[in-house]
Amino acid sequence: MATESVPVPRLDFGGWYVAFPERGSYEFLASDDLRATRAEPPGEDESGVWIGRAESGICVLMPVRLEVRRSGLRPVGLAVLHHGDEVYLAGHSVKYHEVQPTVLVGTSRQVGGRCVQCRTRLTEGAEIIRCPLCHVPYCIDCWDFLIGRKCYSRGCNYSPCEVGGM
Repeated sequence: MATESVPVPRLDFGGWYVAFPERGSYEFLASDDLRATRAEPPGEDESGVWIGRAESGICVLMPVRLEVRRSGLRPVGLAVLHHGDEVYLAGHSVKYHEVQPTVLVGTSRQVGGRCVQCRTRLTEGAEIIRCPLCHVPYCIDCWDFLIGRKCYSRGCNYSPCEVGGM
């Protein structure tokens, strides 16, 4: 079970990860240094991928002179990522995570709140998943129930998927 300090969304390289930028931001990930993103555009001969998060919270990859595959397919222009996608870039097989189970700690502002679906009061030590778009908390069982449906939060259009492969 993850602690609250592990960032999502992220690209997980196995031994390290690259966190996506804040909403409305894009950063460049150069193929010769996959551990560090930067705001500056690539040089003329440089390859890599722009990683970005739209204002809506959706994460995308935009390759620059680099072969990228998402779930085995080459994107045309950009790839919209979904939780659990296998991404191949610069010789690495990478897993995309946008949600993860989290154990609430006593200092979390979610403690004392309620699961959006079942209305169970959330206590310290509770295992939850937050919607990646609107950040409302769900009990693990309630998140599993929502797979293929829509988030219950008013105005949120996120459709949860399986959390497997953590």
